[in-house]
Amino acid sequence: MLTQSSADGHTPLHLACMTGHSACVCALISAGANVNKKDVDGKTAVYMASEMGNVACIKALQAVGAIVEPEFGRSPLHVAASRGNRACLDELLVMPGIQKSLDLELPSLGSPLYLCCQGDHEACVLSLLRAGADVSKGMGATSPLHAAVNSCTSPSLVQLLLRFGAQARRRDTHGKGLRAACQAWESDT
Repeated sequence: MLTQSSADGHTPLHLACMTGHSACVCALISAGANVNKKDVDGKTAVYMASEMGNVACIKALQAVGAIVEPEFGRSPLHVAASRGNRACLDELLVMPGIQKSLDLELPSLGSPLYLCCQGDHEACVLSLLRAGADVSKGMGATSPLHAAVNSCTSPSLVQLLLRFGAQARRRDTHGKGLRAACQAWESDT
């Protein structure tokens, strides 16, 4: 029963993580559920819990050594970062193996830090920087600082990145410096 899965590969553990039933997650783990089993899309229970923002499920999986690694190119850290879910992000950042994902720059998404800056999730940016995220890893030549300038509603996110060593003179993928982005931002505010 623990290893049975639906047509899409979801085990009972996947489903419990998707629905946020942490008591069921604990019961399934105690009964011997495989915490690293992947569904047909390559998603593990940790990924599902991150996707749904279920911190208690992440903690339960962390306690038994669930593996956190990029799955089908995207990691649970990317998911939590893109959603601005600091609680999930902070839990994931203490899991073994997370360093592989910390600066993983995906061609279509960018790094977790880039995703946080793009979404104006300042608290998540701070968590990632404190965990050692590389302030220069964004999406191609476009840095997290570029994303912050293009999407933020206040200068504090930009100032935070600069305090952690972001390079203000770096050009983005289109060869534009930050001056053009700042001028566009100031004209919108």
